[in-house]
Amino acid sequence: MPHHTPRAPRASRLTPGLLAALAACTLAGSAMADGQANPTPTSLLLRAGTVDAATPRLAPTLAAEIGAAAPGARYIIQLDGPMTPGRRARLTAAGIEPGAYFPDCAYLITLDKADAAAVAALGFIRWWSPYRAEWKLDPEIGQRRYQTPERQALAKQGRDLLTVVVFQGADSGAVERAILAIRGAEVLEEQAIAGHVEMTVRMRLADAPRLAAIPGIQFVEPSPEITDRSNLNTRWVVQSNIAGVTPLYAQGLRGEGQIVGILDGRVSTSHCSFSDPVNPIGPTHRKIVRMASTGTANSHGSHCAGTAVGDAGVEDNTRGVAYMGKLAWGPSGGTAFFAQTDANHDAGARVHTNSWGNDGTTAYDSLCRAIDDFTWQNEDDVICFAVTNLTILKNPENAKNVLAVGNVQNTPTQFTICTGGRGPTADGRLKPEIWAPGCSTISSSTSGCGTATMTGTSMASPAIAGSTMLVRQYYMSGFYPSGAANPSDARTPSGALLRATLMNTGQDITHASGSFQVPTGYPSVQEGWGRVKLDDALYLAGDARKLHIEDVPNAQGLATSGQDEYAVAVATPGQPLRITLCWTEPPAAAGAANPVINDLDLTVIGPGGTYLGNAFNTAQGESVVGGVRDAKNNTEQVLLINPLPGEYTVRISGAAVGVGTQGYALVVTGDLQTEPPPAPCYANCDDSTTAPILNVSDFGCFLTRYAAGEAYANCDQSTTAPVLNVADFGCFLASYAAGCP
Repeated sequence: MPHHTPRAPRASRLTPGLLAALAACTLAGSAMADGQANPTPTSLLLRAGTVDAATPRLAPTLAAEIGAAAPGARYIIQLDGPMTPGRRARLTAAGIEPGAYFPDCAYLITLDKADAAAVAALGFIRWWSPYRAEWKLDPEIGQRRYQTPERQALAKQGRDLLTVVVFQGADSGAVERAILAIRGAEVLEEQAIAGHVEMTVRMRLADAPRLAAIPGIQFVEPSPEITDRSNLNTRWVVQSNIAGVTPLYAQGLRGEGQIVGILDGRVSTSHCSFSDPVNPIGPTHRKIVRMASTGTANSHGSHCAGTAVGDAGVEDNTRGVAYMGKLAWGPSGGTAFFAQTDANHDAGARVHTNSWGNDGTTAYDSLCRAIDDFTWQNEDDVICFAVTNLTILKNPENAKNVLAVGNVQNTPTQFTICTGGRGPTADGRLKPEIWAPGCSTISSSTSGCGTATMTGTSMASPAIAGSTMLVRQYYMSGFYPSGAANPSDARTPSGALLRATLMNTGQDITHASGSFQVPTGYPSVQEGWGRVKLDDALYLAGDARKLHIEDVPNAQGLATSGQDEYAVAVATPGQPLRITLCWTEPPAAAGAANPVINDLDLTVIGPGGTYLGNAFNTAQGESVVGGVRDAKNNTEQVLLINPLPGEYTVRISGAAVGVGTQGYALVVTGDLQTEPPPAPCYANCDDSTTAPILNVSDFGCFLTRYAAGEAYANCDQSTTAPVLNVADFGCFLASYAAGCP
């Protein structure tokens, strides 16, 4: 075939209108450019990297390729705006069928049937390129860390399993023969996915680049590593998000002394996760302190109970998050909610989980009022509810005091949402609030020692309840403030403090960046404050991240215009500064359109300015100076990713308290300065440590230092000459008479 020399492209400018049109493609297409450098509306966003398509290559030069291109050769064209039916018709008429879409506004094509004149007239093609070999290889090839023995063994041999995607319409037989021509390569299986033939290939990683030279191959990536998604994973995800690392368990925080209330299908009393044939159900039973009725075991209730507190004595999927805790059980249902929750409370439960709801309404109704009334009356309790698995938030997760729980994927994609309705509530509050793994969770079944796999927000709520039990045990065992168990520091935390602690750990669930999940679109009506990670809030001895709390009961709370202030100091910007305020509100009146009654405000004044609770730049995922105060939510937060060192004033204000006085809980985490050492006793001039500390030698010491003109002798801190004078003697005598603390 004769070779056609491409003509030079026409002069073209990227006008504001053209850039706007290209930007619209980002909304229509995938436009996922995480980890790719500086994408623009003209960039081509590929897994292999961002391709700079800023310099136009217009349709006439593409037309010049026709006839010179090898049969079946693939090209990418980028349009100057979104695809329309008219544009698609013109492409088809020119002999080009748009294939796979690539962001932004780009399509895979061949020129096998193209008409040169018609292609040259396609003025909406702004850039094109042959599909390059370097675009065919996933950068993750050879980079993944595997968990299963099979993949680990292959990696040690310098081999791996790769998925080879064949171009749609290409000769898969020719591709397979080319692969097998590579020494040691094996094609293990083939399948049809989305119109493509995909092959699983086992081969040396060093030979993987040779696949890019095979014309029929579109893309090569590591084959997925299939692992169980289970309670085993959930336990470390909610604690540290590091595989196998459970810092709370290492400190003996496993749920001892804690009881969860479960309203659900009947828990299997004979399953090894819960059974105790020696002690009847009640306070002495190893697991079940209350069973509201007898009957047939239910798989859903047993599964949820297993995730919260199940334990068969072995480290497997029959073990839950707070596996040394106990449970009190009652049946699920709206009309009996208060009575059954109250009965579980009487049996010792202070944390409650409910994996059911009413998908027929978004109204703040009787069930919402019951939740808020119960928690208002019982300030130590926390009620968790799984949000709907539908796309829009339903009921009763829109109660004010409830922890509304969404469901993230299990490992290794725990940064993404699995199921969970999108907020806000009908009156504009930010729910759901907190997330945990609940996708393909393996937990206890109904008999023997069996397990079952289930997916849904139902599986996430008991994971959050188990996490809350660990937080409660932390405070009740006296881990705060020292980071080690100290009975003299033991306290009973309020439900607001438990909620504030959990919310202070929230990690963005749309992507990850480094050890701290730098959020985008955070917080939001979809994810609330993100996925739980307990190690970010609970200080353990030796941690770089410190913890400061305040827990004020309702009876000692704020009235309208009341104000409390606390000072905290940041030592370095090495840890994000996160400040979370939560409070437990009274229930709204039946028929009220807006359920908010008591409104508190969080204000933080620091070296960088004044920050208001929930005034975020959601694109950057941190608080901004100024903003608008939040008059709706009973959780408010300030988050500074790289805080300036110095002192911060944390102010809690009663903006509008319509019923009673409003208590609250405050949780502050970051590289906080510890309390300064007590000031030395001034009158102990000679620094003696033996009794009596103050004695006649201190007078001689003072006289000597006075005679020497030392600054120490300026007891009254005068600044006018003479600085040392008779008043300093009187000051020293007064200090001596006052004694040392």
